[in-house]
Amino acid sequence: RTVIAPGMAVWPPQLRNLRGIPSALYVRGSPYALSRRLVAVVGTRHPSARGQRAAASIAAAVAMRNVGVVSGLAYGVDLAAHEAALDAGGMTVAVLAHGLDSVYPKEHAPFAAMFALRKGAVVSEHPDGVPVSRQRLMLRNRITSALSIGVVVVETSPSGGTMHCARFALAQGRPVAVVRPDDPSGLDVTGADALLTMGAVRARSPGDVVAALGLAKGGAP
Repeated sequence: RTVIAPGMAVWPPQLRNLRGIPSALYVRGSPYALSRRLVAVVGTRHPSARGQRAAASIAAAVAMRNVGVVSGLAYGVDLAAHEAALDAGGMTVAVLAHGLDSVYPKEHAPFAAMFALRKGAVVSEHPDGVPVSRQRLMLRNRITSALSIGVVVVETSPSGGTMHCARFALAQGRPVAVVRPDDPSGLDVTGADALLTMGAVRARSPGDVVAALGLAKGGAP
């Protein structure tokens, strides 16, 4: 485990101008993973089957372009994105809302350990002993979005926690792509439609996500 702070060479450059910058980050795995090109793939904890497949397809498309996937290790879309990135041979970063001496949800502890072993990282702004809370879950989204070059919202309701991540991203000047196919059958697009009115970009396919975030030519980590 590593503790990094603003001003250190290993501090992620994406966070230097973050409003509400953490005084430190606690990292399990590679702290250098935080400075790589990352795309946030986020969404509901209770996705439809179609949303689950979309999250996996998008994360795989990102990973195959040598770009990491960052998310929150939650049930549903988050975990599908983390797993798909690894399955595609990529790396992934999980941003937690509590100290690294625990994992929430606890069933995902094996995945957190795997991320660190695969040149990725699990990161938190909180020291050991700090428990998860609704407020901390909301605030960790500002770090998730700031670490990324763009945020992809797969499925959410207008009142879902994922909306916090999207709003933080828009305020930080990060592009936000939302999955919104022409035929939305079986997919909750209510949050996507709300975000489209706020400046998000519509994505009908993983290819649209790649284009919207400027990943079409791949790139160095």
